[in-house]
Amino acid sequence: MRAASSGPPGSIPVSSPDTDVDSVDWRQLRRFGLDESRLPEGVQVLFRPPSLWSQYKPYIIGTVMLLAAETVLIGALLVQRAKRRRIESAIENGLLKPAVPLPRGYGFRMDERVIEYPWVYARLPRDPGLMLDAGAALNHGFLLSRPPVSQAKLSICTLAPEKQCYWQRAISYVFGDLRSCAFRSEIFDTIVSISTIEHIGLDNTMLYTTDGTKREANAEGFRAAVREFRRVLRPGGVCFITVPYGKACNRGWFQVFDATMVRAVLDDFEPAHTEVEYFAYSPDGWHASDPVALAEATFFDIHQEKRFGPDYAAAARGLICMRLVA
Repeated sequence: MRAASSGPPGSIPVSSPDTDVDSVDWRQLRRFGLDESRLPEGVQVLFRPPSLWSQYKPYIIGTVMLLAAETVLIGALLVQRAKRRRIESAIENGLLKPAVPLPRGYGFRMDERVIEYPWVYARLPRDPGLMLDAGAALNHGFLLSRPPVSQAKLSICTLAPEKQCYWQRAISYVFGDLRSCAFRSEIFDTIVSISTIEHIGLDNTMLYTTDGTKREANAEGFRAAVREFRRVLRPGGVCFITVPYGKACNRGWFQVFDATMVRAVLDDFEPAHTEVEYFAYSPDGWHASDPVALAEATFFDIHQEKRFGPDYAAAARGLICMRLVA
């Protein structure tokens, strides 16, 4: 087409490859055992086969990310397994019975559940009777199968359905607000509320429910729940309440209780008898403490802080456990 439209053939310019660009054949370098690093700068190496990285980069990156995710998951499962074993051992050996000192290093890098569960189990009646788990903290197979909880006629009340339910064990699940229970007055013999009331009245849509009406900012909301505990508990019945304790702090989805807030709990419940114990977390693990020593205790919130502190606290650095008799 160029010849037909551009005049005589002699007038058509002749193009030729750029002979100023040096290039070598990678295959010939290999054949003669020549070192590619000794080539002059700017020399192009032709016919070099693609590397594994250039060929499979997306697959390599995806595999590494999958392995990293699996490693994190396995690590989390191992931590949960270690915590469960610690809790079971503490319950079996009565480590949280009254006047029993905790061993040095107990619960290092573990959250307050390693205190709360054994403390409550060490004080539960041998026959809990009609029992309410207010907040579903006991909704774990290894806890529900352990006496005396396994011998109770248990109802679990929480905001929304749990991922795992044990209805086949004749456990009743009631989904609702603990500030306005659906139970009649003086029905329960025992109530257990483990690390629950610090969330009541605050933003529970972060972890516990998709109900937008539970995105609240009422720091006094826990008081109505405590009054409900007292209403549905029979005279002489026992109520266990645990909450993080220290310097008052509202983190939006939970709050740390201080002495004033604990006083409000006691005022609203009006117990006939009270047993209260304080615990602190330190680099030496968990140990018994007192309200004065815990006045400035803080809470590590992994959802907001991301990086652990130098003491590796997993959550609360201060805790109060209460046994209230109606």
